[in-house]
Amino acid sequence: MQRETIQEILVIRLDEIGDFVLTTAFLRELRNNFRDAKITLVVKQEVYNIAQTCPYIDLLYAYNPRVGGYFAKIRLKWRKRRFVKRFFRKKVFDLAIVPRWDADDHGALPLVGLSHSKRRVGYSESVSERKMKQNKGYNLYLTDVIEDDTVDHEVKKNLNVIKFLGGTCSSDSLELWLTEDDVAVAEKWLAPFQKEDRPLIALGVGASRARKRWPLASFVEVSRKLLVEKNVQFVVIGGADDHVLGEELKVELGIDLLNLAGKLSLRQSAAVLERCTLFLGNDSGPKHIAAALQRPVVETICHPVNGSPQSCYSPERFGAWGRGHIAVQPSVCRLPCTESCYSSESHCILDVNPENVLAAVNKIILHR
Repeated sequence: MQRETIQEILVIRLDEIGDFVLTTAFLRELRNNFRDAKITLVVKQEVYNIAQTCPYIDLLYAYNPRVGGYFAKIRLKWRKRRFVKRFFRKKVFDLAIVPRWDADDHGALPLVGLSHSKRRVGYSESVSERKMKQNKGYNLYLTDVIEDDTVDHEVKKNLNVIKFLGGTCSSDSLELWLTEDDVAVAEKWLAPFQKEDRPLIALGVGASRARKRWPLASFVEVSRKLLVEKNVQFVVIGGADDHVLGEELKVELGIDLLNLAGKLSLRQSAAVLERCTLFLGNDSGPKHIAAALQRPVVETICHPVNGSPQSCYSPERFGAWGRGHIAVQPSVCRLPCTESCYSSESHCILDVNPENVLAAVNKIILHR
């Protein structure tokens, strides 16, 4: 590819918070390879706040891929067409990219197809069994199909798209972009609470799916022991849905816990995480934010050690990126689950031993 001929680039990433954080290295390296191009990024509304300050893009649009109720498929089809007509009608993209490797759950590939970009690049529908079932026929939306069924971390899969285009990648490190106001809000909340001589542990007790949530009672058990043994403090980070869980924790831990779940924007939450000694919590957006800020992570994962590495819950694909992180998993699946946890409730994750989690936290604190 002759880079000088690429003037307009479209990137569509309609996944969750953590997925976007894992894409930040891709956005930086894309800019490094196409310094003169105008890059347009489309994300879902929930991610907009954390993408808003990205210095590597020129335009940012929010798109809502969820439609409920009657005639959802028809209404979603018209929503996509209205979005393209409103924002892309006068645009001619030389290159459009969907960096996601696995199944497209939010319609990014059909949206790329509607963009009428000259080149449309993404991973093949045959790279995984789930994608073959869910996205049959989606290769038709692409002009350039990447055939790669090997299992690797999402960060590497994102960067491999740039290499497919003939580019180079100088770094795979993640990054976030906080403003002075974000830092000031974090300082406002933490200044009356945080003690300099006590480690501050961020707790992430929520998750997008129930199967990914370690029981609150287990968090309480570990937190109480850490209070006694390490004289720590806690701050709960998460969305509005996690606030009630944070309040339940506060009942158990009292004045040593600050519940900020649902009170901060994504970037403000990141500014708080930057002040923490480590993050302890479930597989979630805050976990990836903490890792991107180079905060050590102890993550409780529903995916068992003997599970399939292809699973979207596998730490081989979506574990905290970087060094110094520890994933605590069940050793095997709980029946009737096989290869991964498929329950609609907390199930395999119930076998994550609190003592193992406590040992992981102590190991990190000891080396800091």
